[in-house]
Amino acid sequence: MGWLTIDPSTNTGIAFYEPGQPVHTETWKLGAGKACHGQIFKRFLINLRRFCATHNVTDIAIEGQSFNSVGSLASKNLREGWLPMTHLFCFQEKLPAPRDVPPAKWRTYFIGVGRAPKHISKNAKTKWLKDKAMEKCRERGIYPANDDEGDAVGILFWASNGGPEEQAKKRAEKKQASLEKRRQTKMDLQPA
Repeated sequence: MGWLTIDPSTNTGIAFYEPGQPVHTETWKLGAGKACHGQIFKRFLINLRRFCATHNVTDIAIEGQSFNSVGSLASKNLREGWLPMTHLFCFQEKLPAPRDVPPAKWRTYFIGVGRAPKHISKNAKTKWLKDKAMEKCRERGIYPANDDEGDAVGILFWASNGGPEEQAKKRAEKKQASLEKRRQTKMDLQPA
């Protein structure tokens, strides 16, 4: 069983772990020049296919969207494309559907906090979080080349330490609570 974890961007950081082997990290440079989104996604799929062909990947986890992310419409459209492209790849390769994890969730698992402290200025929050992830990597004897790879290691820690199972359990509990609430509402509405 090998987990491949992805921190998607035009400089996509990945981490791969197979039991008994050291953690492997690398960066895929996808956005050379003024590449359009189609070119970026094509490069993403080419790299994903190449990597999976040479490694025993059985599960994929990818950083999902942060719903409070700001940026241009173009960057929003790019952010919204990573997960569907990964789903397509997994479907084509007969792999399980990828697990998506919000940034705050994997960071809580890996660095102990999901958000930067309030005293950190707005412009420095991302850097603070990425520095903390790199620090945790070094503490664990993993030396990623950059913070994109460091984030992928954090996602890997979440994926390999019960994160997906906990996420599935919470989703099931939430769904059950919603069903119970609907049943209760239907029972309360009786004709006069």
